[in-house]
This record gives sequence, C-alpha cells and structure tokens, in this order.
Amino acid sequence: MFITQFLRMASQRHYWSSPSRLGRILWSILSNLPRQFEIFRILSLPVFNELVLLDPVFPFKYLSTDYLITGLTAEQRGCCFAHHYRFIEARLPDHFLRQRSQREITVFENREGDSAYAITLGFPPKYAIWEGEMRLQLLVDGVQVYVMQFTIVPGRVLRSDARDAVFIQRIQGSKGRYQQIHAATKALHDVAPPALLVAALHGLASAWGIREMAGICAESQFCYDEKSAALFKES
Repeated sequence: MFITQFLRMASQRHYWSSPSRLGRILWSILSNLPRQFEIFRILSLPVFNELVLLDPVFPFKYLSTDYLITGLTAEQRGCCFAHHYRFIEARLPDHFLRQRSQREITVFENREGDSAYAITLGFPPKYAIWEGEMRLQLLVDGVQVYVMQFTIVPGRVLRSDARDAVFIQRIQGSKGRYQQIHAATKALHDVAPPALLVAALHGLASAWGIREMAGICAESQFCYDEKSAALFKES
C-alpha cells in the first residue's frame, strides 16, 4: 500500500515537475528507513486507513523541514510523528480515528441567549497539516472562530524529561469573525478564546496523564518571515 502512496505522491505536479525535489524526498526516505518502516507499521492499523488514503503525502510529511518546528532533524520529526499516532491510537476511540475527515468530539458546550458555543477535538484540514496533528476549535453556532493545533511528542525532543508532552504549533482566530469572537468572549465570562482553548487542552492533557506543555516561538514557525515579525510575536 505504501509503495502505491509514494507513487501517488510522485504523480502530483508539485513533485514530478521537479526531479530534484522528488530525488531529495527519496533520499530522505532511504536515509530514514528504520523510522519510515515504523511509521508504516503504525499507519497500517485499520483505524488509520482513511487517514492514509486521504492524502498520499501523509506517511512522508515528517520529512519536510517545515513539519512541526524548524531546526529538528528528520529523525526527530519522524519520532514525533510516530509518537503522536501511537499515543492517540491507544487513547482515542476507534470510530473517531476511522472517520478522520468527518468526526469531531465535543469537549465543551454552552448556550448563552440565542447562541451556542462549543469546543471540539478533531483533525486539521489538509491545507494545515504542517502545524499540528490535532485540532481544537471554538465554534459559535457551528462556525469556527478560533483554532488551536497541537501534537503529542516525546518530551526529549523538547529537552524535557517527561515521557509525553503537548506541543502547540498554532493558535489563530478565523478571518472575518471578529464579532463572533467578541460575543464568545463576553458570553464566556470575559475569557479570551486562546485562553479557553489552552484550558481545554490542559484538561485533555490531564486526562491523558500528560504533565507538560510547550508552545512554538515565533521565529521557529515554518512560515515566519522578518516582514511579519511583529504579527508573529503578538500571536
């Protein structure tokens, strides 16, 4: 199956139009075969079938230097990727993992006046796959107004002695949703959406037995540039 996935990835214009790019990916795979085979073994579990078939790049995305945070080696990125999927396979229900593209778990609900507020746990969309393997989103009447993405990584990658750590790569408001964000803040006792999502993640981490949490700094975010330095640091 994974040879087929590689061929599907190679058939995409982004890759076949640049033989050097495809060559670098192939060389990276060969240079990280033990870790790649470990990832293949994890993703071959039936609960991950849809996840793998949805995107041919998925089993190889850790090879990109844009994955998670700049400055990690391919071995470290692969270790994080494998660790996360071993972790969630052991702790999240099969029906949730099997229906990756549709399933969300509601972890918080509140109704204030005519509006409904909720925080759900799910997977990021395809365009956001570099910034965390899982997503918490704040919804107002079913519409996303704020999002957080994170990955469960081995503590040693973050220079921690913890076995597991929550690593946050993204906290961002949805464009054009200022009014809903303001309404949510007022309705939820003046708790700002980022703080609300961090609190929800803290509760999940505690339930999963995780005691450490880290966030990415501005300069280590993969799309950081000096022109936008002030915006990144504020975020």
